[in-house]
Amino acid sequence: MRRCSLLALGITVSVLSGCKPDDVVQPHTVASTFGSDRADASDPTPSTIALEHLTSLAGPGPVAAEITAFDHVSQRLFVANATFRTVDAYDMRDPAAPEKIATIDLSSFGSSVSSVAAHGGVVAMAVQGPLKTDPGTVMFYRATTLGR
Repeated sequence: MRRCSLLALGITVSVLSGCKPDDVVQPHTVASTFGSDRADASDPTPSTIALEHLTSLAGPGPVAAEITAFDHVSQRLFVANATFRTVDAYDMRDPAAPEKIATIDLSSFGSSVSSVAAHGGVVAMAVQGPLKTDPGTVMFYRATTLGR
């Protein structure tokens, strides 16, 4: 038993001694593609953050604002409403006074809106299938025109 342990130790040492320092993968920094809106990786994480309440949105029901997504290009906020199978679009150019500009009805695509995401002028809305186990649909809209 002791002989097997020594043999295993010897093999491990010989394998590891064959590793050169350049075989070790070094971490690297990925350049940001979003410009100066990102913090430098060397910046320390702040220990506190201050938030200020600007406004509230009133919806048609208790689960009206289940998921929200903000599109920086159009300055619009998209609010998914699973109960009514809709997504409301708000003009947020003045965050203290948001204005509801449209309601996108997704009821013909499935049973409920399960998610909404926005980036770069495109809004993606996930709609659950008629049954939870059925395939759903993802609808893509232009954030500025609300066209598909």
